[in-house]
Amino acid sequence: MKQHLRKLFCPGIFLTAVVDVMAVILLTVVLEGRTEHPVLVYGSYLLSTYGLVITCIQVPAWLKTALARKNAIETVHFSNPSLERAASVLLDPQKRPRFLLLMSLIFNLVYAAVKLTAGWRFRSWWMISLGFYYALLSIMRFMLTRRMGITPNETADRKLYGRIGSLLLILIILLSGIITLTILIPETYAYPGTLVYAFALYAFIKIISSCILLIRKRTDESWLFRAARCITFACALMSIYALQTALISQFGEWNGSFAFVMKAVTGAVICFLVDMMAVYMIVVSRRTVQK
Repeated sequence: MKQHLRKLFCPGIFLTAVVDVMAVILLTVVLEGRTEHPVLVYGSYLLSTYGLVITCIQVPAWLKTALARKNAIETVHFSNPSLERAASVLLDPQKRPRFLLLMSLIFNLVYAAVKLTAGWRFRSWWMISLGFYYALLSIMRFMLTRRMGITPNETADRKLYGRIGSLLLILIILLSGIITLTILIPETYAYPGTLVYAFALYAFIKIISSCILLIRKRTDESWLFRAARCITFACALMSIYALQTALISQFGEWNGSFAFVMKAVTGAVICFLVDMMAVYMIVVSRRTVQK
């Protein structure tokens, strides 16, 4: 029985990819209104759910395999000095987080500038709120990036971990404002054509990977790495909300009761999760500092 269940929910990367591709194709056909046949409609939902479940179940095993291959790659030496330096940064467990955090910081700064400029240009409070949201994310990531370049100090790292938790509480205020504006004002995320499916894949990968890292690395000795993962998780939650609003806008009724309830419930859950995470960071930081 266990062997059959294992084959059903762990079919391997090839069959999983086939299922996911078929699910995307069926969902595209159904959501774009090209067919209303009940078998295809319910079949697309069931197949997409099955594909998401087996993908999430197998992600940890795939990460272990990737880690083993990465350890094997670390022994390879490149003849090109530039490639050697790039490989040393990407493969070094101490240098890689700071590099990725720096890339996220640059992306957040650019995105915040674009949203603030567009919000001022079009007099959109919704876009201005998004700009301030990503600006605050940039501040938190800048604090961590700057601290990672200094000699490690556990006490200072713990205090910064707590300060990041305090900034996440401020982030909740911005999140609440963004969610309220998306409910009350007819503004939303919109993606042309089938680009919404690519964003959906990105959002799911982001939330799955951030959840796995947050749970499996919760006892990491580095307070800075913990804080970075908490920021990534909060950003991933926002991506899920953005995906929901985009899907409702593209395939549903923006002003309907279903849209109102879904946006309100999802927004409340996201704010609750970020709030609990921020409070936990502050409490743990103060407790350890007092000790």
